[in-house]
Amino acid sequence: MVLAAAGLLVSSAASGLGLASGPVANLTLYHEFQPRFERLGLANQDTGDVRGDAYFVLRSLFLPVECSDPNSKRGDCENAESNSTQNVVSRNTVLASTSFGAYASCNADDHTNSYHCACPGGPCKAPVGRIDVKQRELSHGHPGTGAAAWEWWRLNLALKMSEGVSGYWYSTTDAGDCSIPNATSSCTWKLEATTRKIVAQCLETRVTEAVRKAGPACFSGCAQPQNSSSPCVVGCYMSTILGVEGGSRLIATGEGIDPQLIVQAWEAAFDSADPAKGGCPDAPAAAN
Repeated sequence: MVLAAAGLLVSSAASGLGLASGPVANLTLYHEFQPRFERLGLANQDTGDVRGDAYFVLRSLFLPVECSDPNSKRGDCENAESNSTQNVVSRNTVLASTSFGAYASCNADDHTNSYHCACPGGPCKAPVGRIDVKQRELSHGHPGTGAAAWEWWRLNLALKMSEGVSGYWYSTTDAGDCSIPNATSSCTWKLEATTRKIVAQCLETRVTEAVRKAGPACFSGCAQPQNSSSPCVVGCYMSTILGVEGGSRLIATGEGIDPQLIVQAWEAAFDSADPAKGGCPDAPAAAN
């Protein structure tokens, strides 16, 4: 056995994946979804490790500002996974081949009531997709002169959640799902367990509580300090997390809060159902 950052590597023969060769890892992956899609599991879905998915959720904090900007492309504003307090976030253990492929963008298709993945280069292939969120955002280039604060926030949140340890997004397509009947020897991933499911609103509350605790003076200066849609409160979230200039330039390592504070609040929300311990209760069972 070999310990690695991605998880505990084991031989493919012991994994049950049916892979011909190559290492596999147990990955802890988080997935935000609309309750009506719970039946789909992780097939044709995007997930993230703790830092990668925390980055995804943190972006929702500035949506009130981004979505009021007429120059916004509004992608996240119209994405129900980014902009709904009724969503559920699950914590999952996934056994996966570490021969990762290109990350695929998987989104809900309301016409088919399922999910569809847009895979680079054509039809989706079996390998689990993976992308470093920092490198993903940097590949889009820096916001230009006169860019809105939220454009810098998006990039800088990726940098912040990658300080010290990279954050990753993953895509698991049905082409590589080892749990389907008659899965081939080329299958690359299997959902081993879903250990918790909590309501996204509770998770966001636990994270923002940690942010507010780290920078109370800023929030107390807002006319409506408890209104998370207030531009003042949004600005306080971002300046506390990223530093006071996080909305105008690229931040340096160490500006703003230690990202581990976000990680700790995130993990506490899943580790207990007790609010006194920073936990969140189980999400209600999905309607049949």
